[in-house]
Amino acid sequence: MTLDNSTHVESILNKTPTRHYRESALMSAVHILICMTEGKSPEDIAKDFDGNVELVRIWIDYMIGINWVYRNAVDGTWVSSNNGKKWIEKYYMLYNVT
Repeated sequence: MTLDNSTHVESILNKTPTRHYRESALMSAVHILICMTEGKSPEDIAKDFDGNVELVRIWIDYMIGINWVYRNAVDGTWVSSNNGKKWIEKYYMLYNVT
């Protein structure tokens, strides 16, 4: 991290953990995608975004439209497509999330 990264400096000063999924819209989408494939509902995911269920649902619709995720016809679970999996891998590599 560089010293000019205000998000990082602010989190140090406030002693709060940085929430990587709030750093950009793309990271928000990937965070939502990961949560969906883990079986979380839009309402559960919205807790990470100050309870904004509408925001989560818009991202879900968008990710369906750009072919990042689809619903399994057999059991109704969300499955990430190859495109979605690539973004999940990038997220994990970028933030060393385990």
